[in-house]
Amino acid sequence: MTVVAVFAIRERGLLACGVVEGGAVHTGDEVIVSHGAEEFAAVCQGIEMIRFSEDSDIDRRTIGLLLPALNKDQIAEGDVVRSASTSVDAGTRLP
Repeated sequence: MTVVAVFAIRERGLLACGVVEGGAVHTGDEVIVSHGAEEFAAVCQGIEMIRFSEDSDIDRRTIGLLLPALNKDQIAEGDVVRSASTSVDAGTRLP
């Protein structure tokens, strides 16, 4: 998922929004954020969609991933969020 927006939600943490470009994500999954040359690991604590709250998601849906372990310096628009079990070169940004 390429991040298109990041929101800080009081008492919940960061919500990274974007479109799932492949695979699926589930609440409790470990994800990796590729932020430039750095990578940060976090556990997805929730998946948000407009008018929906889900425990898992599928391709091509616009979602928000609740990542309370991260701070705003660790994730930004254009970063790539992927499953911890998927490899991708650090610094890769999808169009």
